[in-house]
Amino acid sequence: MLDEVGLQGREQDRVAELSTGLKRRVGLARALLREPELLFLDEPTSSLDPQAQRDFRELIVSLSRDRRLTVFLNTHDLDEAQRICNRVAILDQGRVRLIGRTEDLRAGRPQVEVVFPSEEEAREAERVLVADGRVNGTVRMGATLICDLTAPVSIRDLLNMGLEVKEFKSRSRGLDEVYFEVLEREAVA
Repeated sequence: MLDEVGLQGREQDRVAELSTGLKRRVGLARALLREPELLFLDEPTSSLDPQAQRDFRELIVSLSRDRRLTVFLNTHDLDEAQRICNRVAILDQGRVRLIGRTEDLRAGRPQVEVVFPSEEEAREAERVLVADGRVNGTVRMGATLICDLTAPVSIRDLLNMGLEVKEFKSRSRGLDEVYFEVLEREAVA
């Protein structure tokens, strides 16, 4: 068990003297002693340094896979949920607002992220792209434009519109964007 949770060689250490990350592993080992089919974890990586967070996330994924264990992860860290969960429920004020497979929830409309040479050129590109009809909405951050597409747009299309492009990439929505869309939809309803 200690090997499985990364505590090999720490058998004689006092729990009080362990780091926060190792204490979390002790708690996980204790929870696994009864070989549960279902494991609830509440904010398991909070207060951990980035390396310990990554290691603990990898441990959760491997335990879930190797033990065929269902893990309910309660977290406010949507990036963490996006990285390790295959199904997500978004709750607001104690009510489930949306539930589904992580990849399905993130799919939504296709997006592209385009970086222009300047903020001014990004503003002009925003006007041109929205007028074109293939872009449903945009978010501008300095010289970067994130575009929600109604139809495919390629870098060649942008160049043919007379726009100068520094960087172009397809983009998928993050769970944070899905979360805010759900809350905005609820506020309007």
